[in-house]
This record gives sequence, structure tokens and C-alpha cells, in this order.
Amino acid sequence: MVHGVREGDQLVPASVGEDARGDERLDHSRPIRWDRTLTDPEGNPLFDLLEAQLQELEQRKRARKWIDRQRFRATLEAFVLDLLVEAWSDPSRWLAYSRSRGYYQGQTRYRNPLITYEPVCRVTNFLISADYAEGKTGFCDRSQYEGMAPEGRRSRIRATDGLLNLAASYRLTREGVGIAAASETILLRAPKLVRGKPGELIDYEDTAETRKMRDTLGRINALLATARITMPGPVGEQDQDRPSLEGTDEPLPTDRTSHRLHRVFNDASFDRGGRFYGWWQGLRKTERPLLLINDEPVIELDFSGMHPRLCYALSGQPLDPEVDPYAIPGFETPELRELVKRGFGQLLNGTDKTRKAPTGCTERLPPGMRWGQLLAAIEAKHRPIVAWLRRKRGLELQAVDAAIAGTILDYLAHRGIPCLPVHDSFIVARRHERVLGETMLLAWHGQLQRFGGTAGIPRVQGWSSPDLEQTVTQRVLGSTLQRGDPHLLIPSQGWRRRG
Repeated sequence: MVHGVREGDQLVPASVGEDARGDERLDHSRPIRWDRTLTDPEGNPLFDLLEAQLQELEQRKRARKWIDRQRFRATLEAFVLDLLVEAWSDPSRWLAYSRSRGYYQGQTRYRNPLITYEPVCRVTNFLISADYAEGKTGFCDRSQYEGMAPEGRRSRIRATDGLLNLAASYRLTREGVGIAAASETILLRAPKLVRGKPGELIDYEDTAETRKMRDTLGRINALLATARITMPGPVGEQDQDRPSLEGTDEPLPTDRTSHRLHRVFNDASFDRGGRFYGWWQGLRKTERPLLLINDEPVIELDFSGMHPRLCYALSGQPLDPEVDPYAIPGFETPELRELVKRGFGQLLNGTDKTRKAPTGCTERLPPGMRWGQLLAAIEAKHRPIVAWLRRKRGLELQAVDAAIAGTILDYLAHRGIPCLPVHDSFIVARRHERVLGETMLLAWHGQLQRFGGTAGIPRVQGWSSPDLEQTVTQRVLGSTLQRGDPHLLIPSQGWRRRG
């Protein structure tokens, strides 16, 4: 018999009922994924065993209805597979899930309809009671000042050695876990309510445009699913050089169970955001060159200074490719230039009240300089695009860079070339460098025309040689663009028209 405390309508095991507040906030966590699946269509007898143990623990006198059995089985598989995936990569990380009945009311495109309130509570109780997992119950602290939002955490759970050993005895490995084909790839988020945390996922009605985006992403993902994308050796531990992915939409680099991309739109609008996300984006820049695509070494080309260049291009004043928009006198070193990039991004996404330095930036400033002085220097340098600064317009630019990325990915997929996007850079097998470079230049011009800008010449860097860069640039910009053929300017349309 399970002993514990009451949470809502469910009996919570004592090990779950411990207070998660105080020193242990359990922020080293991520939301549970409900779309894990076994790659073997025959399944794994491990789940027959767990289902039998669950039924024995409950001591039911009557068998569940067919639909209820389906719900419990789907919930059991979702929890166990995601617990194992995380334990294989980071045993200390927790999975966050809700034990609130209201969370599971109504259907949503982001959650398996078989995942419902009662199975979630009973399955987690079972896993913890059987010592397959350890858990902490969530809480909601309303003892805040009047007018402030209550503070809280969802319940957390993570695998124990007992579950890992059981999976090993049934020969279930990371390669045996994938992502369900029906998993949603077009995500829409509400506006942020808390700084640094993404807005809640919200449902939406499909349109011709969302269906088109999903179909396009399906073609890209179908190619990535057939590609062998590997990186020798394990990913290193979190450090100062690796950006934290807590609370972001980027998959963790240690979770390589699927090479699928998904897109995320923001502020409840399909005109804001729309970037592509895959697990490789969590790698350090120094780690990405170690990637192999179909056992071939890779090359990464990126649009240098993409967002400031887009601001100028969309304002009808394209920058010369030799101009560095992040070059501020006194900030010429690579480390200080990175501060300028952070400052520009803050101005692009902030308001007139934006003054506070991002975490870790103040101590990197030159002696005697304040963060506000750096922001003022950036604004002075970029007076021609002042309409873009302090207006929270960053997500508008993300919509443009995502459109450019989508054109590149779609065209290369049509050519059978797997491509890994990292927002403003793109990774392909080294032998496809020329095609990637040409496509990036064409996509830039085609999409900026579509958005009403003056494209100019973007700065693409990362080439294997200056000669190749010059050859590709002259060929594309010196002939194709001068002819003014709109079908050549937008590869995603042009290749179909040319057959």
C-alpha cells in the first residue's frame, strides 16, 4: 500500500510529498516530452512488465475499459522513455510535469490526447513507490506582495538506478527511443509573462499557411531522419562557454534521439519569430566543426551581423559587406565585440526603460565604463536605424531571418542535402559548401524583396578559402541578380518552376 499525503484528488507518495521549496528549487529541469516513442514497431516487453506491476500495486478488482488501458499505457511509456532519455544524458536533471487537473482539460495539439490527469498521477505514484523514480511535489506560494503573481513550481521527477538497470536488462537503449511522427512541429507561444521564461504554448486554428509550413518542415525532417548526424565523443559539461538552454525552446545537445526540427512563433502571432530548432544548436561553436553528416566532415557558413544588416536593408540603406556593424571604438577585441553584440540585441528587444546589463556583462566592461555608456555608443553609431531600437522589434527580425532560413533548408532538402540550421548559420557536409553559399545569397535577396527591403550584399563568412568566396559571390551577384529574374532570387519557388 502506498503511504503519503493528499494532493488534489490523488494520494501522493511520501517521497513526493516533501516540500520542494527552500534551498531546493529544482530549477535544473525541463518540461517532460509527451511524444517519445519506441523505434521498434514490435515494442518492448519492459512495458508489459511495468503495466502488470502497476495493476498489481493498485489491486483492482475490475479490469479497466479499453480506452482507459490505452491511456495508462501511453502515459507509462511517455514517462518511462523520457525519464530514461534524460538519465542517460544527465542523471541530475529533473522532468517537470503538472499534477493539476485543469492542465489536462481539453485537447491540445501539443499533447497526446491519451495523456490525461488520472493516469499521470497514478503512473508517477507507481514509478516512485516502486523505486523507479524519485519525485518532488510542486507548490504555489501565494505569500507575495499584493498585486504580484504567485511563485510556484510544477512537480518534478527523475529516474533512479532501478529504472536504468531494468531498461538495461530489457536491452532498451537510447537508439531505441524516438519521437512520434505525429508530434507537432509548428509551435505558437503566448507573450512572455516572466523575464527569461518563454510564454505558454497556445493552441491555434490551422490555416493554409500553417499547413504549408508544416508540410515544408515535414519534407526537411524526412531528409534529416535518413541522415547520419553524429559527433565523436560526449558533449562536455555546462560551462561559461556553453549557453544555458534552461527555459528555451532549443533541445538539449545531449538528447539526440531525433534529428527533427521544429519552429517556434511568439507573442501569439505567426508574424513574430518562427525560428527553427534542433539539438545541435546547444553545442558550443568550437564543438560544431566536430559534427559529421553521413560520416563526412562539415563546414558552417553564417550571415555576419545578420540582425543589424537586416535593419539597414529593411530601412532601404543596405550596409556595405565590409562594414562591421558591431565595430565600436574601444571595443575592437573579440571579447568586447561580443559585448557590443549583446548590447545591440538588448536594444533591439528592449524599450526606453532598458538600462540593466545582461547577466555577466558588467564585469567584462573596460574599467570605468558603465553599461549605459555602451548602449549610448551603439545607438550613436546606428542612428540611421533608430526606429528599430528600444521598440521590442527583435521578433520581427526573427520572422525575416526564419524566412531566409526556411528558403535555404527547403531548397537544399530538394537537392537531397541535409542542412543543420543554427539561426543565422548553416552546417552542411563540406562538399556542399558552394551550393550552400549560393543558396544563402539567393535566399537573402529573394526574401528581402518579399519583405520590401533593399537587399544589398550580405556578409557570409566561414568559407574554406577566399577564392571560393569570391567565385561564388561574383557568380551569384554578378550575373543572376543583375538579370533580375525573380524565380532565381527565391530558390524555394525557382527550382519548381524550372523543373
